[in-house]
Amino acid sequence: MVQTLKDEIRESIAAAALEVFSKKGFVGATMADIAAEAGISVGNIYRYYRGKEDLFYSLITPDFIEELKSLLRAKMKTADGMELGEMRDYDPMNVRDAALKDFFSKNRLKTIVVMDKNEGTRYDNFREEMVEFITETALQYIDTMKDKRTIALGGVRRDLLKIFYSNLYNAVVEILKLYSDSGDIDDAYETLLDYHFFGIVKLKS
Repeated sequence: MVQTLKDEIRESIAAAALEVFSKKGFVGATMADIAAEAGISVGNIYRYYRGKEDLFYSLITPDFIEELKSLLRAKMKTADGMELGEMRDYDPMNVRDAALKDFFSKNRLKTIVVMDKNEGTRYDNFREEMVEFITETALQYIDTMKDKRTIALGGVRRDLLKIFYSNLYNAVVEILKLYSDSGDIDDAYETLLDYHFFGIVKLKS
């Protein structure tokens, strides 16, 4: 019974911390904020965690970061060799997108924290790293198409590609902030992909 109660309190603290971190970020959040959200005393939190940093990294673990990165990598690499016009109807790509949507829905607050509220943590370069990775992977994808057609993507268009993916990254974050229902997240994400895909097709045509 005592252990069950401890587990419930720990879960309550974790849930409250994610709510606070996702709104105020790591730097802006205080243990008092988290205690108030959880409906317990600050002292009670310190029975379970050494401090704010300990609490943060107990929630945002290396395994979580790697899972998110792996899903993004898998989605991007699935495009290799595919024609742009076939992409949105390509079953393996749909499977990758479904996995990402499921991950976002199940880990909405954690994803917001990692992608947008990470200042002051070891993940504060996550956005720049992922936008750079996605952009470079997209350019590598173009190389896989060279045997089928010639695509000259330089200068302004290369810069625009990075802007496009930066905007896509930001849009995903905003969707997760706006919607908590998995159906709404799915619908918004699919609409975003349609919009983004159209822009990429025009850029590379």
